[in-house]
Amino acid sequence: MRYALILLLLAGCGSQSRDYYDDDPWEDYEPGPRSYYDENYKPPGRRTSAELLKRAAENEAAGRDDRARVEYHDLFRGDRWHHAANTRYQNLMLRNELDVQVWQEYLDLWESNPGRGDALWFHLRPLVLKYTGKAQTRGKVLNADELELLALVLAEVAAQTSDSKALQIVMQALERHDWFELHRLRISLCPESALAEVTAEYAERAEEDPSDGNALALHALAVARTDMARALRMLRDAVVLGLPGQWLYQTLAEICEFQGDATSQGSFDGRRQAAGWYELAQAMQTQAGVLQNTEALQAKRKAIADKGLDTAP
Repeated sequence: MRYALILLLLAGCGSQSRDYYDDDPWEDYEPGPRSYYDENYKPPGRRTSAELLKRAAENEAAGRDDRARVEYHDLFRGDRWHHAANTRYQNLMLRNELDVQVWQEYLDLWESNPGRGDALWFHLRPLVLKYTGKAQTRGKVLNADELELLALVLAEVAAQTSDSKALQIVMQALERHDWFELHRLRISLCPESALAEVTAEYAERAEEDPSDGNALALHALAVARTDMARALRMLRDAVVLGLPGQWLYQTLAEICEFQGDATSQGSFDGRRQAAGWYELAQAMQTQAGVLQNTEALQAKRKAIADKGLDTAP
């Protein structure tokens, strides 16, 4: 259906690279004594990611979180996007009430790699954990009669053979009903020649009430037609600010799912990025209070996890 055009219009964004670990925050760490004749000893640079993760887990189990942090940082030098290690490391930091440090670390990491789904997921994950269960409700909820009418409009739009005719139907419906779903369709069907004007219109709507996350979501959708990186940053900023509006979180969830689908069938590194996109999509969907797609997202996440996220083929 044409309703799906919204997702198909979203394009990928680029990325940068920067080594966050140029300055080692644990360079003065002094390991415990070991025997010179320890045959199992390997210097950090010669240990595999699996070995470093195992050592970190053993240190955590023994209550030696400082040593575990060193092992995680040693692992990240060689495998920055190791999914399990990043998850366990964040849990360790949050458990030790180092919220500010872990937030800054992953903010820097995401800003260096803004196109990666796993970078965005691990950047927002501490916030997601903090606000889990606090679903957003701001925004008009259509009643049964309105939903039936919307379904009729969508069916009529889907039956059209041209975008111009479909857009005309949507605009006529918008004259009578200021529904978010209709605005989304308008943005998806808007011709490129009118896109700048439409984007400016939704920017003005968002500026009228900067606290309305739903209005910002519409502006971001219009921006996404030409600049996905900027649209994602707009949505991310709104989530960090905690703006109310279920469509804000639902829009980010849909974009993340689309991005995950685009990378999940690619390389090993692509699967890692897709895992981040899907996990963030599920978290934002939960935040929006929309759960009907949860099982589908979980299935997509499991499908790529089964192929391996932390062990290259």
